[in-house]
Amino acid sequence: STEHDRIPVGICVCGTAVAENRNQIVDDVQGLDNYVPCSLETRSEIVVLIRDRDVILGQIDIDSHSPSAFGPEDERLLEAIAAILAQAWA
Repeated sequence: STEHDRIPVGICVCGTAVAENRNQIVDDVQGLDNYVPCSLETRSEIVVLIRDRDVILGQIDIDSHSPSAFGPEDERLLEAIAAILAQAWA
């Protein structure tokens, strides 16, 4: 694994999700110039924002060692979980 405490807005998949204000699905993170890995074996990643209206409260970030591991069904499921989390925090 690699060490990092905070990821700046616009850096890697998590930061890009915040900068672009939208969820991210990346089939192969090894092709990204600004990627900060949690694990050197990570190949694909999904990030779903947790929101209260227009305010980003956090995000759900899942990595996989397999390329193209995530798709629209995963995003829909994580959006439902994110909505529950947002209600709990509100």
